[in-house]
Parts: sequence; C-alpha cells; structure tokens
Amino acid sequence: MAGIAGPLYNRAPEAREVRAVASVHPGPGLAKGGGMRLSTLLFAVLVIGVVLAIVRDEVGRVAVIVFVTGLGATVGGLTAIMALFQTLGAFGEARGLAAHVEALAATAVVLVVASAGMLGVLFVGAQLVQWSVP
Repeated sequence: MAGIAGPLYNRAPEAREVRAVASVHPGPGLAKGGGMRLSTLLFAVLVIGVVLAIVRDEVGRVAVIVFVTGLGATVGGLTAIMALFQTLGAFGEARGLAAHVEALAATAVVLVVASAGMLGVLFVGAQLVQWSVP
C-alpha cells in the first residue's frame, strides 16, 4: 500500500480541502442553513394526521390526552431522577459543612420542583380530560 499511493495516506488534510469537501457534502440532514429532510416531513404529517383522526371520537380524544400526559410525566420523572442522582453525587463528594448544606439544599430543590412539575402535568391532563368529555 505504501508503495502505491506513497505519502497520501499519512498526511493530514489541509484546511482548504476540508472546506471544499464540507461545501460539497454538508453531511446527513445538514444542508446549508439546516432544514428537514422530505422523509421526516412526510412522517410528521402522517403522525399528525393519525392523531387528528384518533381525536375525532371522544374515546380517542381521552386516549391521546392520557398518552401525552403519561409521556410528559414519564419524561419529567426521568429528568428528575437524573438530576437527583447528580445532587446525591454532589452530596457524596462534599468536603465540609458548607458543601454538605449546599448539596442538601440542591437535593431538596430538585425534589420539590420535580414533584410540583409532575403534579402540574397530571393536573393539566385531568383538567383536559374533564373538558373533553361532555
């Protein structure tokens, strides 16, 4: 291999070569100015159409509300657990009284904010279900 191409395999690309390649091939899904692929747009339209077809009936409306509420509560719960692990890790790494108090306060804030957020999502979901059923 080294005899055929010589030093071409072992050299770093120059900056102008990198710019030239990047301007011709911007990468997957990264056309100039960003944007969305046509397949992604078609999938989004399909999903929205299916959801709108389901929502036409009362049972479908309640099902979509319960699904979105459950998804929101799950995302909020997972986020809260990850933040709680970080605060507990900070509590374990604390050296001194001030650091322990700061970590304990951060843990309390995470617990209060996460609980309030999840209860808020559940309350909004229940309110939407009550409004959607006559």
